[in-house]
Amino acid sequence: MKALIIGDIHLSDRPPSIRMDSYADEILEKLALAVQVAVDQGVDLIISAGDVFHIKSPSRTSHALVQRTAEALTRPGLPVRIVPGNHDMQHDRVDSLVKQPLGTLAKMTGIELLLGPDTEFPIFGLPYLWDWKADLPTWMRMWHEYPLLHRHNRLMVTHAPIFPPGESAIYEYISATDWAEQQEMGYCYYGHIHDLHGQYTVHTSSGGMVEFCNQGALSRGSLHEATLKCKPAVTLYDDSAVNVFTRIEIPHKPAEEVFKLAEKLVEDTSAQRLDDFLQSVSQTTLSGLTLEEVIAHAEKMNLKPLTLSVIREVVEDVMSR
Repeated sequence: MKALIIGDIHLSDRPPSIRMDSYADEILEKLALAVQVAVDQGVDLIISAGDVFHIKSPSRTSHALVQRTAEALTRPGLPVRIVPGNHDMQHDRVDSLVKQPLGTLAKMTGIELLLGPDTEFPIFGLPYLWDWKADLPTWMRMWHEYPLLHRHNRLMVTHAPIFPPGESAIYEYISATDWAEQQEMGYCYYGHIHDLHGQYTVHTSSGGMVEFCNQGALSRGSLHEATLKCKPAVTLYDDSAVNVFTRIEIPHKPAEEVFKLAEKLVEDTSAQRLDDFLQSVSQTTLSGLTLEEVIAHAEKMNLKPLTLSVIREVVEDVMSR
């Protein structure tokens, strides 16, 4: 089986604050180029690893954008599977998809949500979860019990905060070592993480082995050094190849043509001045008002998962204005 896997797309009618007004057109153009790669490579299907849309509120994602997205994905007539990401659902709940833009997109001919085992291809979709510690074991049991996956090289595609062994994040994450102990064997492509992790292998205590892959996001929605140097790419998965994952870069515009670099410089200068002021009065300093830092602070307060989910949605909404 050959599949083209696309990382976080984050389509939005309104651009993020640090992107030019042409954001939606630029992302759709990259999506079209990614789909053309699928055609050129002769794949069997296209898989999205989640976060197709950026804004969770249905009232802020137009029908026109959903239709344009469907047209871009289905143009060659290949089957499309989508694993829901946290930006695709409200309160990180799968049952909210019926009211979400992604739920509408999945009603289009040729597009299906990938939730658990697929009935046609030996692939398994694991969406972003409300409570990873409590819910992940249930999904992993489904992964191990599905007969079709036992007869093929097994590919799991998930939208999960996985980090390679030895690496960590300031927000909630799952070590690839811990993930591999539950998956036990096969391949795992994960979205959610926008920075490039590449490919790496983790051996389990029981003698199993999981090969991980993350090629970053198709979009470039944040502005820091890694983003400026990022080269958006998609991933070719071929279970008959020696190296099952192959990174394929997508043509894209240079950072200075898509980011508001001058405005960002002014913003950073203002933030530094505020930081200096807070230090002068011996108060808590700011390292930058990023979503991850706000959520990391909230997580230290031992709040319930649903409360954290609501906080994340509110902060994401405010920061996207």
